[in-house]
Amino acid sequence: VRDFVMNPETKLKNKVIKYLQSLGSEVWFYKTNDRFRSGILDFILCINGKFYSLELKVGKNKPTRLQEHTILKITSSGGIAQVCYSLEDVKNILHSGK
Repeated sequence: VRDFVMNPETKLKNKVIKYLQSLGSEVWFYKTNDRFRSGILDFILCINGKFYSLELKVGKNKPTRLQEHTILKITSSGGIAQVCYSLEDVKNILHSGK
C-alpha cells in the first residue's frame, strides 16, 4: 500500500488552519477553495476588526499576476494582503497588523 504524500503547500495550509483555530474567538477565517475563480487568495480572515487575506506559497513558487492584482486591490482599499512562505510569516503579519 502506497502512503499518501501531502504536497508542501497543503502541509503549510494545514499548519496555518491549526494555528488560526488555536486563536479561538479572536479570529474569523475562511480557507478558500474556489478553483473556478482565479486570483482569490488562500485565506480570508478578520482579527480585531482588521481584514486580512493571505496567499500561501512554498519554495520558489510566486503568486500569479492575478493574485498580485488582488493583493494590490486589497491593500489599496485598507486591508492587509500578503504572500506567506511559512507559518512564521503568517504569525508575523497577523501580530504586526501590517
